[in-house]
Amino acid sequence: MINIDLAGLQGIAESFMTTTVAIKHRATAAKDPGDRTGDNTITFEATLTEGVSGWFVDKGTRSFSRDGAMSVVTDVPLLRVPVGTDVAGRDEVRINGNWWVVVDVSNDETWPIWLKCELARIE
Repeated sequence: MINIDLAGLQGIAESFMTTTVAIKHRATAAKDPGDRTGDNTITFEATLTEGVSGWFVDKGTRSFSRDGAMSVVTDVPLLRVPVGTDVAGRDEVRINGNWWVVVDVSNDETWPIWLKCELARIE
């Protein structure tokens, strides 16, 4: 039997999380009564979750390639945050003064040591 010290691994991972992150949570979509098309109004919660520690990884470039009929994007910017952090897809995060949208959050490992957030820059 293999013993895994998950708390120890998470502690090591968190020692790399030196970037302060603010999270703006997306609010539940509401119907805009003035919009005859019935589109939802996109709003965010009024308060920010500030002081979250993260590990931001951005290689500064993106590469695009063709794989058959599909375009493939590599080198997507990532934000790693501690397990249990309240963050979800479509939330917005502020890192080093820049705003990013969270495209996806995954903890698809059996023993997650962090949450991995894929990001897209808000222009």
